[in-house]
Amino acid sequence: GHCAGGHCGFAVWPQGHRAKRKCEREVSRKGDGHLAIKVLIADDHALLREGLRKILEMEPDIEVVGEASDGREAAEKASRLLPDVVLMDINMPGGGGLEATKMIRNRHPHINVVVLTIHDDDEYIVEMLNAGAAGYILKDVEPAKVIDAIHRVHEGESFIPSDLMTKVFREFKKLAAH
Repeated sequence: GHCAGGHCGFAVWPQGHRAKRKCEREVSRKGDGHLAIKVLIADDHALLREGLRKILEMEPDIEVVGEASDGREAAEKASRLLPDVVLMDINMPGGGGLEATKMIRNRHPHINVVVLTIHDDDEYIVEMLNAGAAGYILKDVEPAKVIDAIHRVHEGESFIPSDLMTKVFREFKKLAAH
């Protein structure tokens, strides 16, 4: 089932396994009273953060609750602001996105992390998924894909574009062979 905010339910992984999650989040409402998905943007480029904020704030059900410019700040703000979703760059100072994702997921398993990066290397993707990321998208996607990823991981799904799934499976096959 779903709680009032729609952020409980099931996490659906590519293997088809389902895992229940407990709702620990406060429900946020946007100015018009609608339930909002709370998003934290973590990227070391101010221009990208500002652009994402403007795009996301046009959505009636998304509220940007904060920004972070490095991994340490991302983990700290995630603990303080308790967003529903963190958009996380991999390459940032202060431990970077990988360490920040591990910290966030260990402390707050209900916070979903979507990796937003320029890297489509097989190893990066698998590392971030192992760290607990629920989604992985490249920075050159159209804005609608970012919004779709936020909605999907908020509903408990994983989000990996089909062109990257091939790389993920290739890497898992390599790992399984060892």
